[in-house]
Order: sequence, then C-alpha cells, then structure tokens
Amino acid sequence: MIAAKAGESRAALTLFATPKRFDGHIGVIQRNAIQSWARMRPRPDIILFGHEPGTAEIADEFGFRHIANVKCNQWGTPLISDLFGQAEKLG
Repeated sequence: MIAAKAGESRAALTLFATPKRFDGHIGVIQRNAIQSWARMRPRPDIILFGHEPGTAEIADEFGFRHIANVKCNQWGTPLISDLFGQAEKLG
C-alpha cells in the first residue's frame, strides 16, 4: 500500500473490476453494480480495468479511475496477478 501524504485522506477500501462490454442486459447489470459502488459512504477508491467498449466512458461518468492496459493470457483473459498488482499500487 502507498501511504497517504500529509493532509490527504485515502479511501479505506479499493474496489476494482474488469467489466465486459456495456451492451444489452449485461450492460444494465454492470451499470447498476457500478452505480451502487458510487453511492457507498465513505466512497471507496474504484478502478475499472480493461478496454472493453464502454469501460472508459463509464469510469469517466462516475469519476472512477480507468486503466486500459492489463496483461492477458493467450486467450485474452486478464491475469488476476496483474489486476491485483496494479490495484495494490494504485489503491
């Protein structure tokens, strides 16, 4: 974990996800989940990973961080070790 600088407060909780495309019913489900995270108090630090269509736009809409570059395996599946590693550095 990175320590907060003097006078800064850090979120006690970091949530991160690698959403699917924001299309159709799955898009609605993901948007509902993300909206619920945005309403949490105190607000957690929220990071959306990946480059699926709609991810950057949703992150921008809700004021979350977006990290497009994620290491993936040969089938395109994001590596959980990379997700946790990046989230730990950022969170």
